[in-house]
Amino acid sequence: MRRKMGVRVSALILILCTVGLAARTVDGLTNVVINEFELNPPGDDYVPGAEFVELYNPTSLPVDISGWTVSSTHGVPVTLKIPPGTTIPPKGFHIVTHTTQWLDNTDEQIVLKNAANVEIDRTPVKSDPFNDARTWQRYPDGSVDWVFDTATRFAINIRSLRRQC
Repeated sequence: MRRKMGVRVSALILILCTVGLAARTVDGLTNVVINEFELNPPGDDYVPGAEFVELYNPTSLPVDISGWTVSSTHGVPVTLKIPPGTTIPPKGFHIVTHTTQWLDNTDEQIVLKNAANVEIDRTPVKSDPFNDARTWQRYPDGSVDWVFDTATRFAINIRSLRRQC
């Protein structure tokens, strides 16, 4: 009986550690965050992959984001599930796209949840009335500060010399 209980407790701890990766801190920074998003890309918003959400892993360990979801909240909400086997390397990025328009240009907020449906991150409500290559992005990467600047999809966010909104 005692041995069965020990096995169950060990299994429970393993599950909680696996699912709870997003809740722990490494290097003093919290885990994966929504780092950048494109609400109103140049041209047609309905082009597959034109609108995107960039996730960033600020830690020194890879993070498995299999089964996590990214959801829009305005208009007709859309939830996209990240495929099995998806890992973000340390200090690395992952881009989430859709086959069509899924992010609204005004009053949009994006929510990231882990595979256990626990909210990991949420953006502030943002709008983008400009049909150009500027995105909302954390500057520097992973920080709490958001700027509207030239897109840096899959790369570190660098403030341009353009006037910030």
